[in-house]
Amino acid sequence: MIGVIDEFGRALLSVSLRSAPDDSAEPLEVWVDTGFTGELVLPHSVIESLRLPKSGSVDAILAYGSGIELSTFTCFIDWFDTKRRVEVVENQSTFRALGFVEVARTAHPGYDRPTSITFRRPVP
Repeated sequence: MIGVIDEFGRALLSVSLRSAPDDSAEPLEVWVDTGFTGELVLPHSVIESLRLPKSGSVDAILAYGSGIELSTFTCFIDWFDTKRRVEVVENQSTFRALGFVEVARTAHPGYDRPTSITFRRPVP
């Protein structure tokens, strides 16, 4: 595994994900969030492209205190010479369900693909 600290102070790690232990690996760069108590959060587009099987749901409390149910999926991550089963929480469909609209996808310096997705909630 190779990791870096970007110019925003985020710990980024390159990992390989699989939908099943014997499937081919898909490389992905992830952001290590030490405040997150789950295993992995992925956008809906990545979950779809990997064809991850749905495993259930989890209750979460949003920053402003309201509760919400989030879908979870299963994947396998290459982790120090093993394939570790990981529960994935889907995040972007939740924003849409709460009335947020995607307004931009941008790439941080040095990246050729989006590394940030901006959502906004219209004010009534």
